[in-house]
Amino acid sequence: MTKSPNPYFSVNEVYTKLSNLLNREPSPRIWDYMIKHGYIDDAISEHEDIIEDILVIYRELEELQKDKNKPQQTVREVPPDQRGIALSKILSIEAANDQQVKKFRESYLNNTLLTWDEAVSWIKQEKEKEGKPTTFVKIPIPSTLNITLDGEPFEWLKKLAETPLNERRTWPLNMEVKILDYLIPGDQWVHRFPVAFGGALDELRLLSENLSKRYGWPAAAATIFVLSGIPYMLPKARITTSINSYYPALSKITVQASPAVPVNEIMDIYTAARKKILGPGKRDRAVTQQWRAELAVFVAEHNDGRSWRKAMELWNQQHPVKPKAKRMPGQGYEHPSIFARDGRQAYEKITGKHLLWGKEKNSENNYSDSSFKQLKNIYT
Repeated sequence: MTKSPNPYFSVNEVYTKLSNLLNREPSPRIWDYMIKHGYIDDAISEHEDIIEDILVIYRELEELQKDKNKPQQTVREVPPDQRGIALSKILSIEAANDQQVKKFRESYLNNTLLTWDEAVSWIKQEKEKEGKPTTFVKIPIPSTLNITLDGEPFEWLKKLAETPLNERRTWPLNMEVKILDYLIPGDQWVHRFPVAFGGALDELRLLSENLSKRYGWPAAAATIFVLSGIPYMLPKARITTSINSYYPALSKITVQASPAVPVNEIMDIYTAARKKILGPGKRDRAVTQQWRAELAVFVAEHNDGRSWRKAMELWNQQHPVKPKAKRMPGQGYEHPSIFARDGRQAYEKITGKHLLWGKEKNSENNYSDSSFKQLKNIYT
């Protein structure tokens, strides 16, 4: 489709148009990033109107920013025992007789199962054939419109479109795509991409998701099964480690195992996963001293720009200094450096995170381009 001539002559015009499309003002951080890397200059200098491209880039950057502090997950599987192998084969036989699986294989594979490599090639060819993925938009339906969802959908969509623009701009818009997961031989990572609505890959996605729910298979493994018939081997246990780099104390270990797995094996699996998170030779002992927990909360609450001396004075008002012979840990401080040391240690022990105090705290909020590297490579 031919794009219209470029109507923008200034940064402000692009900003205004993007705000209208978003129904809100752009994030200052993302806007600054887009200016810095030339996206806005492109919107002004191009002969054609590329504002829709700018909108897509903005939303991608926005999603990356949301994901920045999400925990990083890794999954490890313990190979199945003889019982697990037999169960896996039985489930694959049952899945192969599923009417939807049979229908898909007849419609798209001519009832011929592919090798794993051929399955990956088939997916890539279909992706190229189907073109751009479909974007789904979710919008709220205001109660003031008196819309009933059991009516004709396009009638209430028309009512939404007729709502005054200034009101529509206040509605939050959520855009999403449907993702197909699959596996590549010799690669431990799940590969995924968004698909076009109604195509073969979308049908494959729905089928793999249904098999995943029914049998507990990963969706990526279910995708390969549909195309190749290769059964997913149910692991004896699946260990998921969720590492929170922002607050390490929020990191989690999840062990999923069959009830048939002995308790001592579960303990060994968990212990090995715990060592990987903490690192070699490190331990994470429980906090048993009340004063240390109280001090961690205190420094978090009073990290408002004041000096360590001022914070110490306030702490000492609540925990008066006693003679050294009778003093208990945390009951009072004479030296700000000692108070700062204990405060940092207590905070780090509770949260797993290094305490940034005063001016140091501001550095935590500095904007980093590292989370946008992937998109920069795509769009430049």
